Amino acid sequence: MRLTLLSTMTLFTGLCYGQMYDPSASQGLPNGMLGQSYNATIDVTVPATTTVNVADFGIPFPAEITAQISTVTLSVAGLPAGITYSCSAGGCAFAGGSTGTITISGTPTASGSFTVDITSLTDGSADVPTLGVTPFPQPVPNLFDEPGYAMQVYNPNGIAEVGPVSGLTVMESNVPGTITIEMSAARPMTVVARVMDIQGKLAATQEITLAEGVNRVMVPTGYTSGVHVLTLQGEEVNLVRRFVK
Repeated sequence: MRLTLLSTMTLFTGLCYGQMYDPSASQGLPNGMLGQSYNATIDVTVPATTTVNVADFGIPFPAEITAQISTVTLSVAGLPAGITYSCSAGGCAFAGGSTGTITISGTPTASGSFTVDITSLTDGSADVPTLGVTPFPQPVPNLFDEPGYAMQVYNPNGIAEVGPVSGLTVMESNVPGTITIEMSAARPMTVVARVMDIQGKLAATQEITLAEGVNRVMVPTGYTSGVHVLTLQGEEVNLVRRFVK
């Protein structure tokens, strides 16, 4: 990340900070279901200060100075249709040194894979040698961005079966905490089965090696009763089935 301040021909770079978002983009967002209520929260921790290295930019001696963060204004892009965001801070402008939340909620009206990005505008000041406390000349973009949250919205009614796996059927199993699934594969391949509750919370996952022809496999489901969703994904495979335990 890079912070750039232009003030009296002096340039400041090198802003560093710890994790600001929980979950982070690498952890992704909970999955959702088409037409089902969705709610997820991202915890936000805004640092109050940070260190800026100005040794090579107009200061006559090596120096690390402190930048004071006054506000970080956040926005969220890439959400599925029907899903919006709100913040615990008014206007999504979080004060330096504060904590808060971003709430992502609604009822998705589109299914598929989505990439959600958090972008930022940061305002503050730096205590600059020979200049004193110097405000940022303008809000600094992208300083606390967190791009690349993965979010999946599944269609619980399934999608057209046009790939190499077809006829996916969910059957009861005699083993508690499992189901039996049956499908036909046009060729040997590997797929991943995931079982989620109706809120999109992952209950179990299993990698399955399919042989050409009809395959019958036992898949873990967890022990929670109610409506669940099975997804089967692989190369050219994206099947969904809803079932009740």
